[in-house]
Amino acid sequence: MLIAALTAAGYDASYARCGVDALARLDEAPFDALVTDIMLDDMDGLEVCSRALERRPGLPVVVITGHSSMERAIAALRGGAHDFVTKPIDLDLLLLTLQRAVKHQMLHEEVARLRRSLDYPEESAGRRMQTEFIAVPPFWSVGQTIDYMRESKDLPD
Repeated sequence: MLIAALTAAGYDASYARCGVDALARLDEAPFDALVTDIMLDDMDGLEVCSRALERRPGLPVVVITGHSSMERAIAALRGGAHDFVTKPIDLDLLLLTLQRAVKHQMLHEEVARLRRSLDYPEESAGRRMQTEFIAVPPFWSVGQTIDYMRESKDLPD
């Protein structure tokens, strides 16, 4: 049912029987997102999320969880999942969540590409512009401050 709904919404969706199969498929094809249940037969959904992000950093992972495992859904978010959807699955909500997750990743990749094209190093992305400040005693007059700045900065008269 989930695959049919995703396909009807225009996604090229694929089904994996278990976590190991899903991870193997990630190595074989360029998926835009991963949807996993928190409870799987062969491994925990948190482990699938973790291993998927090791293989494909930045891959949007959406975790499906029951109401009783909300703590585990929060743990998935802390472990790198993009979002979670609770059961019973609201298909409209899942589609919106996937759309947002994929769009977010596309924008992130676009920003990274633009930074590379501008030769803007990633490590300076969050750094603020450095500005030089002059400590001026508050009792100086405007004239004294201007004179001080001319002398210290070699400003034209």
